[in-house]
Amino acid sequence: VIDEARTTATFTSASKYAAGTYTVTATAGESKQSKDVEIKDQSVQDIVIKSKQALTNNKKDTLYVYYDVVDQYGESMRTSTSVTWTSGSGTVNADKSTGCLTIKKNGTDNTQFTYGTNIYLVGVDVKSGKSVQATLPVGMERALDTVKFEGFINKDDKENILETLPKDFTSGKYFLLFTAYDQDGNEIAASKDFTDTQKGAKVTFVADNPTLIKSEFNGGDIYTIKGKKYCSVSVEPGMYVDKGGEVNITAISNTTGNKTTKNFVIGAGAVLKSLSLNVPTDVVADGDQDVPISYVAKDANGNDVTNYETIVRSTNSLRLTATQGTLTVYETGSGTAAIRWDDTVSATDFTASSSYDGIDRPVSLMTTVIGGESSNVIMNVSDTRRPVAVSSVKLNDDNNNTISESNKAEISFFDLDEWNSNNIHVRYVDQYGKVLDEWNNGRAEAFFKQAATGFNGHKYGVKVDYSAVDNIDASGIAGSGTNNAESKFTVLTNESGKNVLNINTKKLGKDAKNAITENIRYSIVKLENNEWDTVDAENSIDYTVVPVVKLSNLRINDIAKLRLETDFSLYENGSGIQTASAIALNDKGDVADVATKRDVVVAGSYDGKTVTLPNTFYDVSANVNTTFEVENNKDGKNAKITGLLGTTTGSAIKYSDLYDFNTAKNIRKDARKDVVANVYTVANSTDKEDLAGTVKTSVAVSDALRYPTKIVFHQYNAVASKIDIAPNNTKFDFSDSVRLQID
Repeated sequence: VIDEARTTATFTSASKYAAGTYTVTATAGESKQSKDVEIKDQSVQDIVIKSKQALTNNKKDTLYVYYDVVDQYGESMRTSTSVTWTSGSGTVNADKSTGCLTIKKNGTDNTQFTYGTNIYLVGVDVKSGKSVQATLPVGMERALDTVKFEGFINKDDKENILETLPKDFTSGKYFLLFTAYDQDGNEIAASKDFTDTQKGAKVTFVADNPTLIKSEFNGGDIYTIKGKKYCSVSVEPGMYVDKGGEVNITAISNTTGNKTTKNFVIGAGAVLKSLSLNVPTDVVADGDQDVPISYVAKDANGNDVTNYETIVRSTNSLRLTATQGTLTVYETGSGTAAIRWDDTVSATDFTASSSYDGIDRPVSLMTTVIGGESSNVIMNVSDTRRPVAVSSVKLNDDNNNTISESNKAEISFFDLDEWNSNNIHVRYVDQYGKVLDEWNNGRAEAFFKQAATGFNGHKYGVKVDYSAVDNIDASGIAGSGTNNAESKFTVLTNESGKNVLNINTKKLGKDAKNAITENIRYSIVKLENNEWDTVDAENSIDYTVVPVVKLSNLRINDIAKLRLETDFSLYENGSGIQTASAIALNDKGDVADVATKRDVVVAGSYDGKTVTLPNTFYDVSANVNTTFEVENNKDGKNAKITGLLGTTTGSAIKYSDLYDFNTAKNIRKDARKDVVANVYTVANSTDKEDLAGTVKTSVAVSDALRYPTKIVFHQYNAVASKIDIAPNNTKFDFSDSVRLQID
């Protein structure tokens, strides 16, 4: 088969090709071109644990974990591969069709899995030697959360899935197929119980156009099509089904309440006659992207049309144009068509007077249905969005306004991290009352950069008023901007050395009775006549300072897997290992690189919120842990694992920890070692009377080489049309709105 562009030919065979080298020849008249192509046997490349937690059944005696097996091309080969699974927590059975592992609790009594405890799981493909290990927490009961609509089936033709129904379909013959997914997005094996009202149906179906399809969906059979099993519900015709049209069918989870909706066309696709755009009711500003444009579409019979296929595949083709920017029609998850407008004007250029002149820019949006009707509307585009007020200021990555005593917070008001929204500590409101999200923070950063030298004739900054603060060190809160010690405020601007706010909380002590609430006021100000005047509303934000003695649920945050290097790191397994002796880690010189150093962070809970402790309140050292080398910083920074101890201690890592000597090839596995910390209620104390508790977490260690596991594309407003990544001579060309991240 040759594609439409006539650049690619696809060969298919009724039987599998044997491994070997084949010659492919293309002939055009008297011209011939040949090339040898090597075909390799499919082989297991990786076994992947997809679940982040192990969900339970209603009896709490069975767990569900999902996995996949991928080949050398990244394609799933799970259904054709048998992986041997073991777990100390119970007996494991694998459903290769859905990739679901069920772990049945060991024991003859009514033992149950406990929420929050960990289970350990090992999977091995003996043929390839590939293996996987995972430690997963026990989660909540698994529930049917969403469904995927797969199409329709005629019970007289059970081999073909239909995308739509004929407009004269009869009662009792057609069924809607669907696949069920749990709250973690994993497929649940098909079951008639999902729709059995006698057993408490897990999902309810409704239709919004009863003249086409009645909202009387009864449970149907399980249909197996091309090896995959589907659930089904019956579909009954409405009174005016012969007229055809569109209907939205919604599936509602009776457990979680989540809804899944899909638009279906009954009968042949309608002929599009008109599509009229509506001007957005919200303000549209220079540089805006993904602006939703609502519309009204009609077919030749005057019926409303929203189905994507109907609109874009109609025999009357649709054309969209805009005098500035771009109009795009795209398909939503429910199958309907949606339209967006993207501006081509810069969203971060604040040097031009057009960004603040108060004059709207008219943009004409036009639609033409060839063979039908045309429409034209004018959309006014306002000045570039800029920050005029502070929406929120969070102190740390705990993502709340709670901080422990004797802690520090360093807040950058203008260096905004668009790559990770969790790292954005400051949110701004624009002049139209909209909070700038992470993709628009580039506007705020660009604005303050320009405003540091002048915007519309004035300098702009952020004023921090800490006059009402008692238990936060005022000398620390002053930051690096322009300070007024008498009135207790500072003004930060996007200039070198004037954009960071430092907050230091005071010591409360182990005898503290309660947490303390402090209030700081923030406002955007402009410099006029040597005075900083407020631009818009001032935002008053409360912060809670918590004594360590009042924290509960002390724990060490999860620590990512540690990497070390051994003589066998370059190999897939350790078949050449002759001894189980300890590894001299330092001989490889790899223990101090960035992949091995790990932060050890202790946190607790207060009023349901996570509170991170400064390092001065805990110790991670060799006297409580003889496996890891630890650097205990007492300057408020996190403790760090800087390496692993050598062969002199009883708990040193051994080859037997990293490889399974019970297998023929000594298959690699993760070693698991505990990190332990003593937590005190008084900073820098080692007195047992001040001991709040001892906490620990399990850390995985491996000598496997690092390799990328995912590539993530991000929407981005900055201009970066080309990005070079390793290896050399590999280049990715992207549009101006895409960026690349490799993990």
